[in-house]
Amino acid sequence: MRMAFLFLCIGAFAFEALGKSDWPIDEARINLRDNSSLQRGAQLFVNYCQGCHSAKFVRFRSLAEDIGIVDSRGKVLSHLVKENLMLYTNNIEDTLLSSLSAEDAKKMFAGVTPPDLSLIARKYGADWLYTYLRSFYKDETKSSGANNALVPNVAMPNVLGELQGVQIPVYKDVQKKQIEKLELKEPGKLSTPEYDKQVADLVNFLVYMGEPVQLTRRKVGVWVVISLLGLVLWAYFLKREYWKDITAHTLEK
Repeated sequence: MRMAFLFLCIGAFAFEALGKSDWPIDEARINLRDNSSLQRGAQLFVNYCQGCHSAKFVRFRSLAEDIGIVDSRGKVLSHLVKENLMLYTNNIEDTLLSSLSAEDAKKMFAGVTPPDLSLIARKYGADWLYTYLRSFYKDETKSSGANNALVPNVAMPNVLGELQGVQIPVYKDVQKKQIEKLELKEPGKLSTPEYDKQVADLVNFLVYMGEPVQLTRRKVGVWVVISLLGLVLWAYFLKREYWKDITAHTLEK
């Protein structure tokens, strides 16, 4: 299954819309403190995305440390990382690079190289990505066989289609091709709630990759604010004592 994406990836991951859509954005309920979700998301990424996309700003070792693939002493469990996440390298110090070279990508995708996904969540946001990955539908007029309600005429195929199944559009205006909703025509390996949860895990991982230190940043930020408040209180009481002496000295005169 891990290698299946190489055959599915018949179009570039074109996030930039070729058309505009008023498709509603759904909320992605993600939790960066949920290591189990991040681990599932990481595995989905390497199984379905890394065949064409890299995450060149993330290293396997730091990834494992951040999402809890460690023993009780905090040491990275290298064998688990290699068995479950490392498809194209055996060096745990490597970044998450795609097996697809830039030259081959240009040949396969008409000169377009699939983008690196390290910062994709920072650009589009978790809710947008969550909605996008759940909005593919069958469209036989497209070379990939799929289209997207959020991003009309997208070049990316529905790489998670085997999990989601086949959706078809229900139009509120057929002539203008305005989609009212998507209906599941052929079920996939997962039920709709299960698939939504898997997508949420993947988006959770993409958000983590966009800023791996954000939980640490937030924790440090709280202590910085507390320290500043303490400094303000200290300055207030110092000022009060200082002016008390000045007032007393003035009254004596």
